[in-house]
Amino acid sequence: MAKMWAGRAAGQLDQTADAFNSSIQIDSRMYRQDIIGSLAHAAMLQKCGILTPEFSWRWVDREMDTFATRPQDPYLMTDEQRDFVRREIFPYWKGKSLEEAFLARLPEDTRRIGVDTGILDNDSKWRQA
Repeated sequence: MAKMWAGRAAGQLDQTADAFNSSIQIDSRMYRQDIIGSLAHAAMLQKCGILTPEFSWRWVDREMDTFATRPQDPYLMTDEQRDFVRREIFPYWKGKSLEEAFLARLPEDTRRIGVDTGILDNDSKWRQA
């Protein structure tokens, strides 16, 4: 069988790498398990969330307690996980988030009129105070 990469490599592929990449016989016998594993991985990803305190740790702090019950992308977070994030992650981001950097660059009157009324928005739900 011709190798798909045969015309692209300048030299000969190392025998160990070639053997590692030549798994078609095993793959053809394991495809059912591979599909089941892929489906399980996809299901796990649905229950994950990515916290982005660098944008607004304050917003994440307000939202964390409702992650499991909110209508959009709900996911579970244990009390221990919330405590850890509040104790270990948020203190690092205090004063360094994009929200704080953006607000610090706005004149007070612009912030009051534009941001607090919702006219200016960076589309990240960070200004709800």
